[in-house]
Amino acid sequence: MPNTDILRICNIIGIEAILLQAQLRWVGHVVRMPDIRISKQVFYGELETGRRLPGGPVKRYKDSLKTNLKACGITQ
Repeated sequence: MPNTDILRICNIIGIEAILLQAQLRWVGHVVRMPDIRISKQVFYGELETGRRLPGGPVKRYKDSLKTNLKACGITQ
Protein backbone atom coordinates (compact mmCIF):
# COMPACT_ATOMS: atom_id res chain seq x y z
CA MET A 1 0.00 0.00 0.00
CA PRO A 2 1.52 3.39 -0.97
CA ASN A 3 2.26 6.04 1.63
CA THR A 4 -0.25 8.41 0.03
CA ASP A 5 -3.07 5.93 0.69
CA ILE A 6 -2.05 5.52 4.31
CA LEU A 7 -1.84 9.29 4.81
CA ARG A 8 -5.30 9.71 3.24
CA ILE A 9 -6.78 6.96 5.46
CA CYS A 10 -5.26 8.53 8.58
CA ASN A 11 -6.41 11.98 7.40
CA ILE A 12 -2.96 13.53 7.86
CA ILE A 13 -0.62 15.35 5.53
CA GLY A 14 2.84 14.27 4.46
CA ILE A 15 6.06 15.20 6.22
CA GLU A 16 7.03 17.56 3.38
CA ALA A 17 3.88 19.59 3.93
CA ILE A 18 4.47 19.67 7.67
CA LEU A 19 8.03 20.93 7.19
CA LEU A 20 6.90 23.53 4.65
CA GLN A 21 4.20 24.74 7.00
CA ALA A 22 6.70 25.07 9.86
CA GLN A 23 9.16 26.95 7.65
CA LEU A 24 6.54 29.42 6.45
CA ARG A 25 5.23 29.92 9.99
CA TRP A 26 8.72 30.70 11.30
CA VAL A 27 9.49 33.12 8.45
CA GLY A 28 6.19 34.92 9.04
CA HIS A 29 7.13 35.25 12.69
CA VAL A 30 10.56 36.71 11.86
CA VAL A 31 9.13 39.16 9.30
CA ARG A 32 6.73 40.57 11.90
CA MET A 33 9.48 41.05 14.50
CA PRO A 34 10.73 44.55 15.35
CA ASP A 35 13.79 45.56 13.34
CA ILE A 36 15.99 45.71 16.44
CA ARG A 37 15.74 41.96 17.07
CA ILE A 38 18.93 40.05 16.31
CA SER A 39 17.05 37.19 14.64
CA LYS A 40 15.56 39.56 12.07
CA GLN A 41 18.87 41.31 11.47
CA VAL A 42 20.60 37.98 10.83
CA PHE A 43 17.77 36.79 8.57
CA TYR A 44 17.97 39.87 6.34
CA GLY A 45 21.73 40.35 6.67
CA GLU A 46 24.44 39.59 4.14
CA LEU A 47 28.08 38.77 4.79
CA GLU A 48 30.53 41.49 3.85
CA THR A 49 33.48 39.14 3.45
CA GLY A 50 33.98 35.48 2.89
CA ARG A 51 33.64 33.00 0.08
CA ARG A 52 31.77 29.85 -0.62
CA LEU A 53 33.63 26.62 -1.03
CA PRO A 54 34.91 25.84 -4.52
CA GLY A 55 32.74 23.54 -6.57
CA GLY A 56 28.99 23.63 -6.93
CA PRO A 57 26.92 26.32 -5.26
CA VAL A 58 25.76 25.62 -1.73
CA LYS A 59 22.01 25.92 -1.25
CA ARG A 60 21.26 28.35 1.55
CA TYR A 61 18.15 28.56 3.73
CA LYS A 62 17.06 31.65 1.79
CA ASP A 63 17.35 29.75 -1.50
CA SER A 64 15.07 26.95 -0.33
CA LEU A 65 12.66 29.51 1.16
CA LYS A 66 12.39 31.35 -2.17
CA THR A 67 11.74 28.06 -3.95
CA ASN A 68 9.00 27.12 -1.46
CA LEU A 69 7.37 30.57 -1.63
CA LYS A 70 7.29 30.37 -5.42
CA ALA A 71 5.84 26.85 -5.34
CA CYS A 72 3.08 28.03 -2.98
CA GLY A 73 2.30 31.07 -5.11
CA ILE A 74 3.29 33.55 -2.39
CA THR A 75 4.75 36.82 -3.64
CA GLN A 76 7.24 38.77 -1.61
